[in-house]
Amino acid sequence: MEEKSTEVEKAEEKLYKGDVLEAIAILEQYLIEHPDDYYAINKLGVAFVNDGKIGEAKECFYRAIEIAPNFVPPYSNMGNLYTEEGRYEEALMWYKKALEIDPNFVSARTNLAHLYRLTGKIDMAVEELKRAYNREGGKSGFSKNWWIWILVVIAIIYFLYIGA
Repeated sequence: MEEKSTEVEKAEEKLYKGDVLEAIAILEQYLIEHPDDYYAINKLGVAFVNDGKIGEAKECFYRAIEIAPNFVPPYSNMGNLYTEEGRYEEALMWYKKALEIDPNFVSARTNLAHLYRLTGKIDMAVEELKRAYNREGGKSGFSKNWWIWILVVIAIIYFLYIGA
């Protein structure tokens, strides 16, 4: 993928500030001229999720996968949608596909841990969190992303508490 365009960066900024409709408008306009920008398509899907338009979000994620089958985020995003719908087997398939493509994709690992927690598989959830932690440098000394380590520890404690 080439570098993100300024339009996509602007849309991301709007999205993160909660201006979902403006982010959607920017991305839709941008995609008219750049219909194969899989990063922007995936980001539009995320914006649609935030706007409650799940069908449109799924279309975006499928399209991003069609254009760039090795781009991992839309697989994990599909897993998130199916998790929210309570369709756990389908969610599991999407997360595993994401990790098959990129075993280092920490977001898919933490999402998979959440799925395992929801399905009562606390031991498996903790193992996925440990893997996510190790992917972030946990075994080789102090992590460059120390905040991930803090989140993983909090999540493990939370999962153990909820599972008790």
